[in-house]
Parts: sequence; C-alpha cells; structure tokens
Amino acid sequence: MTALIETQLLIQMAQFQASHVIGWLQNLYKVVYIHIDVYQELTDGQLKRQVTRLIMRGDWVIFSPARLSATEHALYQAHLAMLTSAWLTTNQQALQRQQPISSLTQPSTLATLAASLTWDIPIICSDNPELTDFINHQDLKVNDHSKRPSRRLQQVTALQLSQQLAQRHLITPAVARLFYEQTRLFQPVRKSNSD
Repeated sequence: MTALIETQLLIQMAQFQASHVIGWLQNLYKVVYIHIDVYQELTDGQLKRQVTRLIMRGDWVIFSPARLSATEHALYQAHLAMLTSAWLTTNQQALQRQQPISSLTQPSTLATLAASLTWDIPIICSDNPELTDFINHQDLKVNDHSKRPSRRLQQVTALQLSQQLAQRHLITPAVARLFYEQTRLFQPVRKSNSD
C-alpha cells in the first residue's frame, strides 16, 4: 500500500516531539510519497532535514511535476485543473447558500490530490477536516492496475493513523492516544464566510 503525506499532518507529527514519529509511516506503507509543494512548505528546519534524509535514503519518494514524462505531466495538469475548478465551484455554491467556504486553500492540498490521481496513490495522510467530503463529492478514484475496479481515494487522519499504529503494535495505546490528543491542538479550523 502506498500513501501521500500532506503538509498539515506532517507538521502535526513533527510537533509531537518524537524523533521517530515520521518513521511510523514507513511501518504502515510500502512507499510514502511527498509532493514537492508540500516539501517546499516545510519551514521547520529540523523537520525538513528529517524529510530530506528520508528522500535521500530512498525511504520516501518526492513527486515533482518537473520530473514527469510528457504524458504524466499532461495528466497531472488536467487533474489539477479539474480539482481547482471543482474547488472554486464548491466555494461559489457555498457562498450562494451562505455556508462556510472550503478550507482546502493550500495549493499543496489540490496538488497532492492531483499527484494521487496521476500516480494512482490510493491514500492521502491528511488531517484536513473537509478532504474526505471533497473526495466523496468529486468521486475521486484511483486504479491499482489490476482486474479489480477502481476505488475511491482514501484519507487517513491523525486518529486513523494512531489507531492503525496501535493495532499493529508499533506504538502502545497510550502513545497513540497522546499522539492523537496532541494533533487535535493543531487541527485546522473550518472557515466561515465572515473570516
């Protein structure tokens, strides 16, 4: 199983103050991908050095549109344009109904979704509270290139991540609970129209 990591959850994991916490993903997923935009958003020097080491060792793979083949690049750009248009339409409809607008405002979030669709990466590790709704509403699916039908893109949140780690006995239930409680402190807040 492969996964893409998104900025907010990566920062939350680093804020947990455990040097091995980023490595937990290695125990859950065969390959961990990080979009170049996510990598460039990392401002914490220690976190960026840790992620750089993982990339240099080949433990993580960086997704860079500049390194894609012409066909992949065209596909990535098409996915990104479709996702951006869908996000703008969703926000326009929310404004018309006087509902809160989407918090999928970081460009790296849409870029990460486009990367997932381009390379058929089935999991996005993200704590964005609106990501699953957006995935479901847009019916975003990936294909694992087997005879099985394509499947919906899946979001793994901090809660799900901590549960999976505890179920596989990679961390104790107490550490899983502490990790989840600490990540709640950094949970993005849904924006309202008045913001």
